[in-house]
Amino acid sequence: MVHLWHPFVGPDGNPNYDSNYALYLHYLQARGNQKEMQLLIQEPHLLNKEE
Repeated sequence: MVHLWHPFVGPDGNPNYDSNYALYLHYLQARGNQKEMQLLIQEPHLLNKEE
């Protein structure tokens, strides 16, 4: 078993915090809904606003 540990950075030290949190909210919304979760997994580019 391997455990990769890193110190807590928090939102102030993370330049990706906003996009990571938005992704978390999408997964939270799809929780328990197999169809929505499958769509989320299959279409990750929809969540990346930079592309």
